[in-house]
Amino acid sequence: MATLQEVLQHTTGHTNGRPQQIEWRAHFTPVVMSRDGTSLASTHVDFSSAYGYSSRADADGKHRLTNVRVTVTMNRARSWFVRGREGPLLLRHEQGHYNITFSAARDLCRKLLDVEWDAAVLEALEKSSPARIMAQLRNEADALLRTARAESSRLNELYDDPARGAKNADGSINPDTQGRWDRMVEHAIQQDTSLSLLIEIAGGNPRNW
Repeated sequence: MATLQEVLQHTTGHTNGRPQQIEWRAHFTPVVMSRDGTSLASTHVDFSSAYGYSSRADADGKHRLTNVRVTVTMNRARSWFVRGREGPLLLRHEQGHYNITFSAARDLCRKLLDVEWDAAVLEALEKSSPARIMAQLRNEADALLRTARAESSRLNELYDDPARGAKNADGSINPDTQGRWDRMVEHAIQQDTSLSLLIEIAGGNPRNW
């Protein structure tokens, strides 16, 4: 399994393992009124993966992805806040969205680095066709990216859910539940742990953290 240091070397969007700190003016577009009719801000974080692959096994007799890179960026055009309504608690909540997405991207990077096929097995399955071997690696990497994006979306939606997230039913931020989410996400980042696993440990409800 790839070490945390190796994962971070192949992932952007952080400084020494700490997620990038977002700011209203630098990372958001100010708007006159809410774009969705209820929220005071919205954070959109993109992440993508790049990698190479070879039909030849490495020195250990394994087929692996090469030059893995997971890039995490704020999408300023799609991230916004209502001018005059920005504040520290709201920014803290939006930082949570960034941290959650970064955590999912970091988990993706580890899985990409850990893709490994024994040469004898893969070459037997693919009848030694170089094109088929590379297609197998590409398909696995693409599936991992799709799964990571779906899980990131699920976690971000859960974060805003009035029953299990950090917001009240009226869309306002609940300081107590925000604190519980903050502690859980911070634990996932500091301990290099899957956020999904921590939620499972909390019985599916992060408010129990």
